[in-house]
Amino acid sequence: MENLIETLSNEPIYLAIAVVFSIIILLGVLKKLLKIVLVFSALFILWIAYSIWSGKEVSLDDIKENLQSGVESVKKSTSEATEKMKDSTIKNIEEKILPKKD
Repeated sequence: MENLIETLSNEPIYLAIAVVFSIIILLGVLKKLLKIVLVFSALFILWIAYSIWSGKEVSLDDIKENLQSGVESVKKSTSEATEKMKDSTIKNIEEKILPKKD
């Protein structure tokens, strides 16, 4: 690490290249953050527009409940699929490894 710092301080060309790379990385990060902010802003505006046009109040509690019920159903279906896959895998392994009794 000291070698890198020493090289950057002794060679102005390397320092300039490092500064340019740092600026490029910083601009990339800022661009990503701006996109995230714009997406969440658009979603918030759509949520407000839906609330106004539908005429009913959409609360955060309703959103949380719907999200939780969706997560629970995904967990349930995932666990069922995992159990089915486990059972079929065990059955296939037993058929291939254990000899059949005639």
